[in-house]
Amino acid sequence: MLKQLTVFMVLFAITFNVHATECGKVTIADMNWDSATFVANVDSFILQHGFGCETELVPSETILAAKSILIQGKPDIIPEMWRNALKGGLEHGIEKDKIKFVGKVLHEGGLEGFWVPAYMVEKEPSLATIAGVKQHSYLFKRSDFGNKQPFF
Repeated sequence: MLKQLTVFMVLFAITFNVHATECGKVTIADMNWDSATFVANVDSFILQHGFGCETELVPSETILAAKSILIQGKPDIIPEMWRNALKGGLEHGIEKDKIKFVGKVLHEGGLEGFWVPAYMVEKEPSLATIAGVKQHSYLFKRSDFGNKQPFF
């Protein structure tokens, strides 16, 4: 319960700090993974019912959302962003005062990385390294990429 309350308070802090004055219309990135979709909907609810804002959830993903906010200033809120994918761009955006980080969505943080199932590494030990994953990228076809290899 404490974790849920902490997450709610962080979300409230994010929305309050970003739009504590006149609210109007707020665009919120609805990223393509479950926790981010959950947070986007909670932010939307708080902004609508707590601050009288009009909100729009905009379907997005990490690279697209980051580029869009850096270039166009939209969406207004990206509720969950995994920084390692865009570290240089995000640091540039902070330096240029185009973006602000206002809180942590995951109270204890999260772990970001490449994950290969143990059974695959047992069959092909080189998969324990990024070089091995790149060499055997054909093993990692994804339906959301049209069953093509991902970005290795």
